[in-house]
Amino acid sequence: MIKRMRLIVYTNNLRSLHLTHHIGHLQYYSRRFHYAIIYVNADKVYKIQQQLLQKPQVKKVELSPQITSFEQFTTLKKHSKTLGD
Repeated sequence: MIKRMRLIVYTNNLRSLHLTHHIGHLQYYSRRFHYAIIYVNADKVYKIQQQLLQKPQVKKVELSPQITSFEQFTTLKKHSKTLGD
């Protein structure tokens, strides 16, 4: 299984979101707050982060603190079943 990580990309405008289609999977975007959440391969996350920061349309790129790995999710799901949820 390929591990994926979530990046939060803050942009100047929504027209610049077209550049994320070539980099990763666009999961969500906010029109009001001008950011997008994209999934990228974990082994290329720092390279992609640097590529995005070089674009003039991008203000900031952050790694998301949320769980993004399917393996971690299934571990949590199994643990919650043992607790009676």
